[in-house]
Amino acid sequence: IRDFVDQKSKGYRDLVKVTDKDVVEYYGNMDKVVTFILLKNKDRAVIDQARELIIAKEDVTLPWKRIGPVRYAQIESPALRQAFTLEVGNFQMAEEGGESYLIRVVHKEMIPVKALDTLREEIEKEIIANKERELFEGWLASKRKSAQIKLLAQ
Repeated sequence: IRDFVDQKSKGYRDLVKVTDKDVVEYYGNMDKVVTFILLKNKDRAVIDQARELIIAKEDVTLPWKRIGPVRYAQIESPALRQAFTLEVGNFQMAEEGGESYLIRVVHKEMIPVKALDTLREEIEKEIIANKERELFEGWLASKRKSAQIKLLAQ
C-alpha cells in the first residue's frame, strides 16, 4: 500500500506548486497553539441545529470533542487548518470526508517562532506534503463514491 501511495504522490508532484502566499499564510499560523472543540455528524441537519442553538445562546450540553492544544503543523484536516485562523469563541461549519462539522476555537496562545527565512524550506516541504495528501484523499474519495460494493450476509 505504501508503494502505491508513494507512486500516486509522485504523480501529483507536477501538479503541486507552492506560492509565496502559501508560505506567508503558513508562517503566519506558526506562532499560535490552538485548542478546538468540535461536533461531528453525518447528518448536516444535526450540525445546523447545534449551530442555531449556539447562536441563540441556548444552555444545552452538546457532545463536543476536544482537540488540542495543537500547532498548525500538527493539523492534517483542511477544515481544522481553516478554523485555525478563527478568534477564540468563534466557530465555523465545514464538510469533510462525508461528515459535517461545527468547529469552535476555545483557546489560543501565541508562541515564538524563528524568522521566515530560516523556516522557508521546511514550510515549503510541509505545504507540498499537505497538497499531495489532499489530492490523494480527493482521488480516493471519488473512487470510493464510484465503487459498487455489495456486502453479503454470511
